[in-house]
Amino acid sequence: MRRKVGCVLLASLPAWAPGSFAAAIGEPEQTARFGYALSTAQVSVEDPDGAADDESDIFPWNVVYTDRWLGGFRYWLEGFYQEFTLPASASYIGQDVERYGVRLSAQRKIEWIESLQLWAGAGAILSRDSFTKRFTVDSDGFLADVYPDRDRNHIGVQLDLTSEWSLNRRWDVAGRAYFAPSIGEGVEELGLSVVFLYTR
Repeated sequence: MRRKVGCVLLASLPAWAPGSFAAAIGEPEQTARFGYALSTAQVSVEDPDGAADDESDIFPWNVVYTDRWLGGFRYWLEGFYQEFTLPASASYIGQDVERYGVRLSAQRKIEWIESLQLWAGAGAILSRDSFTKRFTVDSDGFLADVYPDRDRNHIGVQLDLTSEWSLNRRWDVAGRAYFAPSIGEGVEELGLSVVFLYTR
C-alpha cells in the first residue's frame, strides 16, 4: 500500500518541484496551492455478477494541488488511495475494494455568493480498481457463491462544490462535496472532504 500511495503523491503533485513556486518579491501573486484532504464517502460498486451493498468509510490518503487556469477557472488535481469492504449477504456480493488514481476538476467561482468563496466544478477520474474476495452467503451466513477477482482501469466523471475560508496568509481550509457516478461496472461515490491548503 505504501508504494502505491507514494506513486500517487509523486504523479499528482507537480507543486512539490522547487521550481513550481514564485519566491521573489515583485513576482505575480502566488495562486498555486497544495495540501491534504481527509474524506468520508458513501461508496458502492456496480458489480457485473449481481447487486452489491453500499458502505460508508473514511479515506485519509488524499493529496491536492490547485492553481488558477483560464479566465475565471482554476484546476483541482487530487491524488487518492482507497480501501474498503462491502458486506456479503444472500442478496449482495461482498468484496474487498482497493483503488488509487487521480481526480481532475475544472472549477469556476460562484461570484454572487462571495462570503462563502464557492467554487463549482466538473471533471474526470482516472483510477486503477481491484475487486477481490467476491462472494455471497446464504441466510445462515455460510458461504454460497464465490466469484473471480476483477481488476480494471477506470475513467469516470465527477461533480464537486468547494467552499474555502482563509486561516492566515499561508493557510486556507476548505469543505468539499463531490459525486462520482458509477460508469461501466465501477465505483460510485458521494463524499465530503475537509481540505487544508498551503500557499508558499
